[in-house]
Amino acid sequence: MFSRLNINAKGLILVLVPVIIEICFASYLTLMLTDTFTKLVRMQHSIDAMEGMNEKRSQLYAALCVVLDASEPDTAKRLRALDGIDIELTPLLVEKNDRFPEFSEFREAMDTFHNHVKEITKKFRKQLTNPDLAGNYRTVVKDNELMPVLIEANGINSSAFSALKQLGALQPHEMERFQTEFFAWLIISLISSWGICLWISLAFSSDIVKRLRNITENARLISYGQPLHEVQPGTDEIAQLDKTVYLAGKELEELRERELAVLDNATDVLCSVDGHLRLRDIGKAATRNWGFELDELAGRSILSILTEETIEPTRNQFTAIEAESKEGQIENTVKCRDGTTKIFLWTVNWQPTAQLFYCVAHDVSHLRAMEKLKQDFLAMVSHDLRTPLNSVSIGLSMLAENRLGELPASAQSQLSKSRKSVERLSHLVHDLLELEKLGSGKITFDREVASAAEVCGYAKEALEVLAESAHVQLVGPAGDAAILVDVKRLTQVLVNLLSNAIKFSPVNSTVVLDVKEASDYIEIGVSDSGPGIAPEHQSVIFNRFQQVGVSPTKTIKSTGLGLAIVQVIIGELGGLTGVESALGKGSRFWVRVPRLLDDEEAP
Repeated sequence: MFSRLNINAKGLILVLVPVIIEICFASYLTLMLTDTFTKLVRMQHSIDAMEGMNEKRSQLYAALCVVLDASEPDTAKRLRALDGIDIELTPLLVEKNDRFPEFSEFREAMDTFHNHVKEITKKFRKQLTNPDLAGNYRTVVKDNELMPVLIEANGINSSAFSALKQLGALQPHEMERFQTEFFAWLIISLISSWGICLWISLAFSSDIVKRLRNITENARLISYGQPLHEVQPGTDEIAQLDKTVYLAGKELEELRERELAVLDNATDVLCSVDGHLRLRDIGKAATRNWGFELDELAGRSILSILTEETIEPTRNQFTAIEAESKEGQIENTVKCRDGTTKIFLWTVNWQPTAQLFYCVAHDVSHLRAMEKLKQDFLAMVSHDLRTPLNSVSIGLSMLAENRLGELPASAQSQLSKSRKSVERLSHLVHDLLELEKLGSGKITFDREVASAAEVCGYAKEALEVLAESAHVQLVGPAGDAAILVDVKRLTQVLVNLLSNAIKFSPVNSTVVLDVKEASDYIEIGVSDSGPGIAPEHQSVIFNRFQQVGVSPTKTIKSTGLGLAIVQVIIGELGGLTGVESALGKGSRFWVRVPRLLDDEEAP
């Protein structure tokens, strides 16, 4: 009913309705006041007319006395007295309606009295103006014509005084009636205004509350993901809000359906777990990964589907994540419905407000199997390959040194090639084992305060022979700074960078070492004059088995693991690695390591 009225219109109605009622009441009171005032004026006019009539009646008595005075010889004076007898009823404006019926009778009596007086004055005038009848005017009295008129005048006098008394009594009565009606209509108008405004307010409030309740219910249905009530008709602000909430709910419903489609088709198991480790909401991927139906898993403890040896560790790790209110990872083994076991890595996030763990379980069975194969391969490389290679290398060295007899020149040439191949294979094995130890955290880093220039000197000394054989000069560093590093491992990093620079530098070129100091780190760079690296290859240069540089003058043989080892070591030291290069302009590889802070600089 009110849904098409906006807030401004409703407020205007609430203001205008009482104003209109008050205007109507004021108009009616004005009419009442005007009517009462008119009646009072007319009554006062009637009183004045009565008083005027009494004055005329007194004049009549005086004139009659003059006319009847036989001792008065002046006939003209008597005629003037007759002319003064004027009791016209024109000024007597007593109300001519049924409200004052006694006044109507009084008016009729006055009319009769007026006619009688006219007849008598006519006779007096005739007798006074006719000489023949002079002295006979007393025949009027003798014929008993004057006495009835005087008696009638006395009755009229009594009626006049009675009418005046009634008119005087009507004035306060009329004022009392006006006052009574005024207060009655005032109370009626106030009650009517209050009642109508209250009814309109209740109607507006009821309509608003009803429609807001519908909006609240839709908001609740949105939170529960249930179908929404239809949009209420109307064009006001509440109807627009209802429509906005409804459209938002529909959009959220579509978004939820898309999310559920994504979650249901996800490879990983997505689920929520309560504080008692019972499964709550579970994605369909659980059925594909574990074989259990969703109904079987709902409300079931997550520990019931784990292998016995991973139950307690899993329980403890969930407890620790809840206590610290942070994200954590848990690895355990799940017993599938078909009896097989799978290893899952759980990413767990505890939400204190919802008192739930939100989990993503990723199947790492294949990854762990590959890691086991890698470990087995590395063990085989370490024990079954490195030892024979060392034996072969020693044997070839003995042959090259003619310890077992002198070999022909052709054999020496072939032997040199074989030695280089064995050395390269030994280096590959060494780098593989070194990289694996670094990645698995089996190597301990002993950090100490050192000089950056001094560490660079250690690396230069280790490669002086290689640089001389390649006709490359090692220069620098020009600067120095105190650093907090594992000296042995940082030396290994610089050796790898310098060896690469020497390999890719042309003959009679220079490899430069430099040290740059920043606010919280020290940067050590190795610059060469090699062929450079294309921009698209710079982002992968530190990956394993990557060899993207090409020397136009040298054949480069490398394992492709040196820069990968550099990145792992620098990462363990809390630093960064990078390269600056352009094709044909050489390259500058740099590493950043923590700078030793003074006591004043330390946080």
